[in-house]
Amino acid sequence: MTITLSGATRDDILAIPAVMLGFHPHDSCVALAMGTGRVEFCARLDLDWYIHARSAIQRVASAARRVQVHEFVVIGYGPRKLAERSVAEMVAALGHLRVTTALVVDGGWCWWQGSDAPPAKVAYEHSVLAAKAVYCGVAVQENREAATFMVTRHHGVPADFERSRAAIAALDPEARLGLLRELAEHEGQCSVRQGLELALLLLHEECLAEIIARLSVATAERLWNNLTVARAVAPPDAEPVVLAMLALASWLSGRPAAHTSCIEQLEHCGSRHPAAMLARRVYASALPPNCWHGWPGADEAASDG
Repeated sequence: MTITLSGATRDDILAIPAVMLGFHPHDSCVALAMGTGRVEFCARLDLDWYIHARSAIQRVASAARRVQVHEFVVIGYGPRKLAERSVAEMVAALGHLRVTTALVVDGGWCWWQGSDAPPAKVAYEHSVLAAKAVYCGVAVQENREAATFMVTRHHGVPADFERSRAAIAALDPEARLGLLRELAEHEGQCSVRQGLELALLLLHEECLAEIIARLSVATAERLWNNLTVARAVAPPDAEPVVLAMLALASWLSGRPAAHTSCIEQLEHCGSRHPAAMLARRVYASALPPNCWHGWPGADEAASDG
């Protein structure tokens, strides 16, 4: 959904993060990169980002340089004092001359940072942008946990998963590729058994290379649905590669919260798997999805397996 700024009201501007992130931010500091008449991207950090993740601002700056953005709107969501500190840190990091608007939202009220103007009531549901989001079928979750649920859930590995592992290992490479294509392209969402098979297939180099080659903006939605099932039942040794592919599918299908969550889980795993490293490189580079094909990293990963 392209977000233009022509005639945008304050309520529209405050609605942008929820629409672009897919959830209503809480305890967050958001930077909106403003292009010519539209929002180029939306970056969300925890409210205390300047204490725990100051290096994250480098990713925001990298993305801004890529799309040649020179202006930002910064919004802090949370207890007013904490949000004001977070916004001030973000403004200082981005540069005061580049931030055109700084706002703080606390308990349904909004303040203009550095202004004596009285607070205004926030009404997301009354904004034109919220109505457009509903019309376009854009789902906005209540919080980040709801937006990332499908990529964080893990039901446990089926008791007989080693039997499936042995059966897949016994197949020749062409048969494994055929099964992978069947599962990756499954309509709707695959079954638990199929999700386990998909996770185990990704442990084989030829299958990993195949799914990387098949990933695109056009295929990401279907792959994402099936990879979420694989993530829910993956054995420990398959979790890193499943999370890596799910991170890429989340990014390509326009699920920024799920994308970030997968990367965070990969960091927790501490995996040095090449697929995990590829997913981290994509995330760190702040590439837009339409740059995936033709990006050397994608071609190298597909050819190397």
